[in-house]
Amino acid sequence: MDRAKSRFLRLSSHQLRGNVAAIHSMLGAIQTVGPLDERQADLARRIRQRAGELVVQMDEMLLLSTIRENGVEIQKRFPVDLAGVLRSVAEAASGEAIIQGLILTVEGCSDPVHVQAWSGAMETVFSNLLSNAVKYTPRGGQVSLSLRRRQQRAQVEMADTGIGIPDSMHEQVFQEFYRAPQARQITGGTGLGLPIVRAILDKLGGQIRLRGGEGPGAVVTVELPLVEPAASNEQGPAPACVAEKDKLIPVEKTKQTAST
Repeated sequence: MDRAKSRFLRLSSHQLRGNVAAIHSMLGAIQTVGPLDERQADLARRIRQRAGELVVQMDEMLLLSTIRENGVEIQKRFPVDLAGVLRSVAEAASGEAIIQGLILTVEGCSDPVHVQAWSGAMETVFSNLLSNAVKYTPRGGQVSLSLRRRQQRAQVEMADTGIGIPDSMHEQVFQEFYRAPQARQITGGTGLGLPIVRAILDKLGGQIRLRGGEGPGAVVTVELPLVEPAASNEQGPAPACVAEKDKLIPVEKTKQTAST
């Protein structure tokens, strides 16, 4: 039944996405041709925004159903440098962190730490988690990423000073389309990010845990089995960085700030 549900989700999302994407595109064209009065322009903008949100939701539904059906593309796995992925997603999130006046720190990512995954899987997991942390942390707060080895497993801990997740909802947030009440009050979302994260980790033999009650802050811990890559696949690390207020500075110069 689960496989049938995932297949239906994938096929229906695929069919609907094309039509909604066309609506989104045509609305963009309408906004650029011919004069629109203020009310017409506002309606076109709002419709296009909603259509864009639907496209994002359908993309996430397609991804979730593909993972659960164990598609061919996710069976091709290779060693992925988790430290490099964390540096990359932190750099991508640094702009939003700066806008919100957050301190974003990355630690333990100087040396390569490899896990087995398919292309893009780790980027999807940690982009989702970091995006949530930044989105739900009030101005002036902190978000930290740390990576360490624990016996034969890589452990990533993401901590923030955000709105938190009540203990009673720690399982519910991994259900499709569920969003905690305090999250709905802040911004929109599909409710599919965390289900996608758990589905990927389940396929890779990983785990995810939540800590922290309702505000302030939450801690998300992800564990994955370590692998030893071929020497030819290893690449040198790039420097980790911090987004602090309005500038990017090396992590080494902010250890004291992060510890406080």
